[in-house]
Amino acid sequence: MKKRFLVLAMSLVMMLSVAACGSKPADKNDSDRRDDETKVEESLEETTSPDEEGSPLADWYNGEDRKTLEDTISSMFESQGLTFFVEIEEPDTIIYNYKYTEPLDLDGLSQDDINASFDANIDSIASTIISDIGNYQRTYGIPLTTIRVVYLNSDDSVVYSKDISEDYESSSSDDGSASGGAYDSLQAWVESDEAKLAVQQSNDALASSGMTVNISADGNVLVYEYYLSDELGISELPEDQMTASFESTVEAQKASITSLFESFETMYGLKVEAIRYSYFTEGGEELYSTDITNE
Repeated sequence: MKKRFLVLAMSLVMMLSVAACGSKPADKNDSDRRDDETKVEESLEETTSPDEEGSPLADWYNGEDRKTLEDTISSMFESQGLTFFVEIEEPDTIIYNYKYTEPLDLDGLSQDDINASFDANIDSIASTIISDIGNYQRTYGIPLTTIRVVYLNSDDSVVYSKDISEDYESSSSDDGSASGGAYDSLQAWVESDEAKLAVQQSNDALASSGMTVNISADGNVLVYEYYLSDELGISELPEDQMTASFESTVEAQKASITSLFESFETMYGLKVEAIRYSYFTEGGEELYSTDITNE
């Protein structure tokens, strides 16, 4: 259970930009937006929350792991103004639903405008979602091919929907522009307002998880420092079991970690040498550390 929790927590930190996007949309006009919303909603009509058992997908949905996932993610994203729940579509689709607790003001925005905003963030964490597909296949024996990410307004209307499969290709335009501008060094990025905001949002989302995260730079190595509450009991595990837990956590996120190298080079003009994941006790004692090199 502790190992699964660590994998989930890392995934959630990587998904924070998705939760935040759409809250500050660009000011554009298009009278066809609501017609587009209707089309998106119609595409979701086959979504089901089954009562029957029998298929691996239905068995997982009716099990405790799904309920734990919903409770954990809802708790983590509470400060972001989102709740989370899961639906499934037989035989091979899991739907991640993120619902805004307060009305999201979309007046003056076309569906294309909304999609462009969310697409850019979905692209940045697509590799994590693809990794999750493999985890579901291996752990639960689900013949999963697709995870659908859906954002709902507070009135249950669909704001955005995207299907992610193992052959997913970026849907955002690749014009070579950088969202955050170029930086002279990795340290300059770490000290930027952009990085500080990312850390703040990450810790807001992790507030109830017993974890906090900090970002630093060691030369040209990007360092993620995770501090684990003593209440999690991780440091009480036998050393080999604790090490194996951390190793499997990082291994499960290898695809996402690799994509970060490309993102930093594309978005910021920085070729990061390695990404270091370090885990500490609440008091600062190092429990585990590993470097993933940019090969």
